[in-house]
Amino acid sequence: MQAMTQPNLQGATAAPTPLQIEDAIIDRLRQGLGQLVATVDSYRGELELAPAELSNRFPAAWVGLRSISSNPAGTGRERHKAHARFLVTVADRQVRPDPAVTAAPTPGSSGSYPLIYAVRRLLAGQDFGLAIQELQPGRVFIPRRFCLVPLAYPVYVCEFHTAWVDGALANGQWPCPEGTQDPDALFALNKGRLDTPAGDWLGTTLNYRLDPQRPPAAQDQLPTRPRP
Repeated sequence: MQAMTQPNLQGATAAPTPLQIEDAIIDRLRQGLGQLVATVDSYRGELELAPAELSNRFPAAWVGLRSISSNPAGTGRERHKAHARFLVTVADRQVRPDPAVTAAPTPGSSGSYPLIYAVRRLLAGQDFGLAIQELQPGRVFIPRRFCLVPLAYPVYVCEFHTAWVDGALANGQWPCPEGTQDPDALFALNKGRLDTPAGDWLGTTLNYRLDPQRPPAAQDQLPTRPRP
């Protein structure tokens, strides 16, 4: 039996945002599903539209964040492990593939069951190069509201679980983005309050005391080496 690999969630790589993870899922599905689908996108309430408005979008796979929960990571107060659920909603005009299609599939003939298999196959075990735990497949289910009021087309939700480590700001601290790629650049772009960046670390002073109540008996100055 093959052992599951444990991701390094304690590394120095910055924690991703849910948007980055969602975009990575969408990108992989767009590349991998090919002509199995006509639409791969973020979910924006499409299932509330009338079936006639969706006719040219089937087969479809819509991606969205379902929930995030957190618990402390270690004994410190500034690191939390986030546990997230992402949902991929697949929909087509029918459950099974069109039996009349014998050549390469074209959008509109794949069926929901093959889409469920394809989505789980493409996403399970992936981390997309982000500092997250590899996606683990969860339940596949029909949304509850559609069990009570069935739609004119089959809809299934594929659930995926992941986790990552978030860093919290120190008590009283404000965000201090280090560049435009820093997730905290969101605050700078929207004129939120920021902390002043810390100054350069120029060196370290070591004091040697024989008596804690008296001045140092000796002292060393250790300048910081400039980065190459």
